[in-house]
Amino acid sequence: MLKCIPLFRACNRQVESVDRRHWGLTSVPDDVLRYARSLEELLLDANQIKELPRGFFRLVQLRKLSLSDNEIGRLPEEISNFVNLMELDISKNEILEIPDKIRLCKNLQVLDFSSNPLTKG
Repeated sequence: MLKCIPLFRACNRQVESVDRRHWGLTSVPDDVLRYARSLEELLLDANQIKELPRGFFRLVQLRKLSLSDNEIGRLPEEISNFVNLMELDISKNEILEIPDKIRLCKNLQVLDFSSNPLTKG
């Protein structure tokens, strides 16, 4: 699996994995969205991300998505776009409910919503 070392701007556009844990991010970086055709693993743990932009849900090749320990308050219904997703860690956020359409992620094997103030789901 090709990994992009974020320090180098000349990363190949066929990037399969991006690790931006502990970067102090307040939003999903725009450059991550450029890898929609190839990105399979995205690690954005331990940042201050509050929401996921619309373009984020074009990353349809994702197999592993880790958004743990952020400030995300809502997981949009577009999560169903991630039909290849096998692992989703959205623990330690501010999620109030699990969207019904998450069941359309047929390949999902690992799902972690722990340490969220869930009211429904």
